[in-house]
Amino acid sequence: MPTPASLVSPRLPAQAAIAVPTSRIHALRTGARAAGLIAAGLGMLGLLGGWLHWPPLATLGAGSVPMEPNSALMSLLCGVSLIFALRSPQSARRSTCPLAFAALAVAALTLSQWASGVDFGLDGLLVQGGASPPPLTALAFIALSLGLIAMCKRGRIHTQLSEAAALAAASAALVGLLGLIFSVQSLGGETRSPPSAVALPSMLAVLALAAGMMSARPDGPVVSVLASSQPGAQFGRRLLGWLLCAPLLAALLQAGVQRGWVGGSSALALGVFIALAALAAAIVSSARRLNAAALHCELELGQLRQAAVVFRSSNEAIVITDAQANILTANRAYEDITGYPVDELAGQNPRLMKSGRHDTEFYRMIWRELHERGAWRGEVWNRRKNGEVYAVWQSISAIRDDDGSVTNYVSLLADITSIKEAEARLQHLAHHDPLTDMPNRLLFANTLERSLAHAKRHQHRLALLLVDLDRFKRVNDTLGHPAGDRLLQVMAERLHSKLRSGDTLARLGGDEFSVLVADAGSREEIAALAGKLVANAAQPVWLEGRSVDTSISVGIAIFPDDA
Repeated sequence: MPTPASLVSPRLPAQAAIAVPTSRIHALRTGARAAGLIAAGLGMLGLLGGWLHWPPLATLGAGSVPMEPNSALMSLLCGVSLIFALRSPQSARRSTCPLAFAALAVAALTLSQWASGVDFGLDGLLVQGGASPPPLTALAFIALSLGLIAMCKRGRIHTQLSEAAALAAASAALVGLLGLIFSVQSLGGETRSPPSAVALPSMLAVLALAAGMMSARPDGPVVSVLASSQPGAQFGRRLLGWLLCAPLLAALLQAGVQRGWVGGSSALALGVFIALAALAAAIVSSARRLNAAALHCELELGQLRQAAVVFRSSNEAIVITDAQANILTANRAYEDITGYPVDELAGQNPRLMKSGRHDTEFYRMIWRELHERGAWRGEVWNRRKNGEVYAVWQSISAIRDDDGSVTNYVSLLADITSIKEAEARLQHLAHHDPLTDMPNRLLFANTLERSLAHAKRHQHRLALLLVDLDRFKRVNDTLGHPAGDRLLQVMAERLHSKLRSGDTLARLGGDEFSVLVADAGSREEIAALAGKLVANAAQPVWLEGRSVDTSISVGIAIFPDDA
């Protein structure tokens, strides 16, 4: 049987095992929008720099290779496409895909132009005399465009494709940045000065878009690990931070070499030392966190074991569901009450046991209480596996995570069927004669009061027949009280057999009975009914081995005639 550990943390598929906190998801999506704006802004600056022939706009004032017009256009298209992808699925299909396909077409034509050596005339379409983007930039934007197209559809495979495309583009951008720093010839064999043909704004735009695409889908394999609250994720975030700082460190060391502050060998040694020191610091810090987490897990495991023992041995039935109210597990007491084995209940909804005694509004009220207050308790009638209806006193509580989202529902049940049956028996005895099982004086008085009010409201006739059993005392004195009790039972059965389903027969006490005829007809019809009662009661009764002649006297009152 599953234990309480599986109740709060049910077994999930591997891809859904790592949960990202809701607050962090919001932060990631906000960062993704910012990344889209940065990329679109860099693209706009690149285009303005080309149109205005003002290089500082296209180089960000860094004095490096200016951003090519086509690179600026692809950055603008991809940035706007990413922003639309974060709005809604309809917006993604309507705007993201066309923009991403446009960027893909520009990047593919640029790469084809370089590969074939044929000038398609793309470079001068936007800016007169514009330069062609290097193949590394074109490849990066092809990956980004494909990733954005994958984001237009929901699903695990599309998320993985989008994340893989973003990682590929980020890797290309890091290679380009290292080429800029160390003046290494980029892919494509360009000979412009400086030797690296990639533009710094283009690489920054690619990095921003890659980060934004990954942040837009926090359920991706890599992002979900890095964004979770697990100790391993914290270690991964530290390593990623140092990795992103590597180009900056390399740029600083390269600047030191160029200015003669440090030799090439010394710069290499210093870079290796700083990298190893940073890695060691990250490992030590993460090891401490992992040790603390392991100790915390060990303590929680002990508590879970204790909870499992209590869960299994509790006399009170316990059932736990997921957030959609599908049963995850239950204890032995729950099996005993419902008649369903836990293995058969797993994955089922508790509505399986509905008795039909409650209407839809009753269950809506329960869910309303759970949503508003997080708890509900009350009396519920359910149905066992064998079809038997039973009553339980049930309490339901919602379990929420740190973000306030419902993860599970826990319900405790106590079988109160015997209590309800005892209450029903007491209620019946309070309003019925124990000898004849007919309504007693109290119930008859209540029924008469309601019937009179109904007759006044609807102007119906109502008849009251008072029946007295003749010579009853003689039967008691000569044959004994058991014979007298039997005579009363026989008379009650005979009187009741001549009445309609809507009429009421009550024993007022002793040998007195009363008949209430609702919606009575004429006086003649009521008199005919009284005659039937008298004739049926006059038949001899066999008591204590002898035949006893009986008779009754009947008095009649009619409303409103005799009122």
